[in-house]
Amino acid sequence: MTGHLMVIKNPLSHLHILPPEGGCGVRVRTTITARAAGCVLATNAGFFNVETGACIGNLISNGKVIEVTDVQKINFGVIADSFVAGYVNESMVTKTGFKQLVAGAVWLVRDGVKYVDISAKKENVGHGFIVEIAPRLAIGWNSKGEFLILEVNGLEFRDQGYDLYQMADLSIKLGFENSINLDGGGSVTVDYNGVILNTCSDNCTPSDKQYACPAGPTGTCERSVTSIICVM
Repeated sequence: MTGHLMVIKNPLSHLHILPPEGGCGVRVRTTITARAAGCVLATNAGFFNVETGACIGNLISNGKVIEVTDVQKINFGVIADSFVAGYVNESMVTKTGFKQLVAGAVWLVRDGVKYVDISAKKENVGHGFIVEIAPRLAIGWNSKGEFLILEVNGLEFRDQGYDLYQMADLSIKLGFENSINLDGGGSVTVDYNGVILNTCSDNCTPSDKQYACPAGPTGTCERSVTSIICVM
């Protein structure tokens, strides 16, 4: 299996979680949001309603609260000069002083230990979601305080990729102290200086060819999403 591990050594002043222009409820390709913001590296981020484009879970961008919910999902955040991961309620979101915050689904690794089953129970995530083979994306940090992004290639329509147990094992192997699963499947996009590095699963339409994924099968394009991870 192929993929990418991205290590950002001085991340706190360069890391941003961004909604699309227009906010939650609008779906935009990762590359479009990234270019508008001047991101050097960008990936998709939080989950969303595929019909309405509504963000699922908390979202704070550069100190601005975009979405707040009491849905029990694992959150990755930046407070002052520290990364944090955990479960937060609406009051904590608005009072804690997050600079950045995004909700995922399943805390893969907590303090260096696999946490998939415990997290899934807390979040009421079904076993089918955990063992589904798909392209995957996780974020977190290591003992050096470096920000890590882990992407595993795959193809949804061919059942290629990793399940969440495999993602947790790989995260530990690669040195994650904490690893949080973000939106995977066809949403996964890794954009580096305007070039999509990962394979894609969605078929292109005639008007989408400029969003084709060079590393993927012919005729596949990046998916429109909501929030993104942006490194400037």
